[in-house]
Amino acid sequence: MSKPAHFLLTIEIGCQQKVDVEGMVQVVNGLLGNKAMFKFRVVGEPKILAFFEVKNPAEVSTMSSSIMQKGNFKVTCTSLVTYEEWAQIIGVDSKLTGTPPRKLTKAVVYKFDLNVECNGMTTDEFLSTWKEEATSLNCRVWSRTRTV
Repeated sequence: MSKPAHFLLTIEIGCQQKVDVEGMVQVVNGLLGNKAMFKFRVVGEPKILAFFEVKNPAEVSTMSSSIMQKGNFKVTCTSLVTYEEWAQIIGVDSKLTGTPPRKLTKAVVYKFDLNVECNGMTTDEFLSTWKEEATSLNCRVWSRTRTV
């Protein structure tokens, strides 16, 4: 049995003159129902963020299509990985990259948009630097969680 995949749907309401933003938010909420793990309305913007945990990524595609059929919505789908999964991808020792220490809950959801530049570095140098940082962090976390 494969593990669930996590996705973020960013749903932007197309801004037209005299658009009923609140009505459109209700339309999206009705479509999302209880399928999303978490839903957040972005303050001051006609935007909703919805986090999904699915066994089949096609479920998210179906949801995106359903939303876009109901109105002037721009839907962006982003695949999410845990820090531990990222560490595994870049080659950190598997003894240090076990299961994330907690289940994703509303209390621990953070969204960061950042650009990481590696000016003057090769891809291998960049990944090596990330691997060193992730190994260091995971060693500290591992040692704290394994001591009594």
